[in-house]
Amino acid sequence: MSLCLAPTGTTTTTSKTATTTTTSKTTTTTTTKTTTGSSSTSTSIDTKIKARGKQYFGTAADQNTLSVSEIDAIVKSVFGQLTPENSMKWDATEKSQNSFTFTGADYLVNYAQTNGKLVRGHTLVWHSQLPSWVSAITSASTLTTVIQIHATTIVTRYKGKIAKWDVVNEIFNEDGTIRSSLDFASAPSSDYVSVVNACLAVSKCVGVTASVWGVSDNYSWRASSTPLLFDSSYQAKAAYNANLAAL
Repeated sequence: MSLCLAPTGTTTTTSKTATTTTTSKTTTTTTTKTTTGSSSTSTSIDTKIKARGKQYFGTAADQNTLSVSEIDAIVKSVFGQLTPENSMKWDATEKSQNSFTFTGADYLVNYAQTNGKLVRGHTLVWHSQLPSWVSAITSASTLTTVIQIHATTIVTRYKGKIAKWDVVNEIFNEDGTIRSSLDFASAPSSDYVSVVNACLAVSKCVGVTASVWGVSDNYSWRASSTPLLFDSSYQAKAAYNANLAAL
């Protein structure tokens, strides 16, 4: 089990933010340095959550964002896990039946292995981003066989390289009767902290993936809502620092 937050080469700008956390027994002052470009942040949210017994604090990315030097630096510095934004979805891997393409997925997995990041495979079966030939299937038995072939091919290719799999994503209907959605876009920092604390409170929750869907706001598919942990200038936002303080 993991929780998913919806908050996403040269040296550019540097900012320093001092945050103070006070408890009933001690007062601790932590200075967080966030630098884009070739340098890195001095406080990793992944390191902090691992110290609390979890496996990772991750994010979502793909080749188009990992190729951006500022995002590359952030991912290497503060995140311990990568979830592919789109490159492992059905329309990206098997657009035509039995004809598989792994360029994008291979890039992400190779990047993760090179940089010591875990990978959460996303996703084998989803109601969205399906190629038209899959959507056109009306036979349950045919669809079952197609799913088995697709899933087996993907999982076999990345055997030993994927830490966790989202096997079936959002399986329930969107009419509100079974599945409900949690939207964190424009939410206050305290809401992000609540999600992290929920993971910390559940032993079977192994980590958090901060995404809807990515690293910095300017590359988010919901850029107008500025939902991610880093702003369009690649600087850590209040929600990121609030999570650091909570950990």
